Amino acid sequence: MVLTGVSESYLPNQYEVKEVDGNRSLLDYPVVKLIDYNKDWAKLEAETNLFGLVVMAHLKAQELKDDPYQLLDWKVRLVEILYQRKYTKEQARQLLRLIDWIIVLPKDLELVAQEELARLEGEEKMAYVTSFERIGIEKGLEKGLEKGLEEGRKAASDMVLRLLKQKFGGELPPEIEQQITALTLAQLDDLTVNWSSFSTSAGLERWLHLQ
Repeated sequence: MVLTGVSESYLPNQYEVKEVDGNRSLLDYPVVKLIDYNKDWAKLEAETNLFGLVVMAHLKAQELKDDPYQLLDWKVRLVEILYQRKYTKEQARQLLRLIDWIIVLPKDLELVAQEELARLEGEEKMAYVTSFERIGIEKGLEKGLEKGLEEGRKAASDMVLRLLKQKFGGELPPEIEQQITALTLAQLDDLTVNWSSFSTSAGLERWLHLQ
């Protein structure tokens, strides 16, 4: 059994069923408490097992739930650790989704996190790790389903524009911005798959020309 709570004393390791005839069934089981990993953080941080990153995200989410700025720093730090490891594309994608689900930030800090992670991706040349950006787009699409398709498309295009400006270090030409804001939801989703492969804005222009 894996326990995720913060109590250090709570440690159930048995399950008992009493029968009507007086007999009883007793089950003993091993218990792992995630909070115990706080005692040897350096070892946990050095662990290359996929589960290690998930445990770190969970522990920091508990510890820093009232300190969103430190939590922001740790969200970025955990993704930096992920970048340093040779995970497969699918493993990286799933880990990013878990980290994003476990460590929830206020909206303004979430935008800061996404921009910082886009910068890190460019520095590390880890083009396959685009899940955080895609998650942002998907949240925009989900919002569109709830409040109207056009609002969701606008949220998605705003996110893409912000990431592209971060990637290319400044403003985009007005005509490129206009083309991006006119893209359909399907095209925006496709752009989030391809944007990290553009080494210059010329590559982006060629992609837009083909749409």
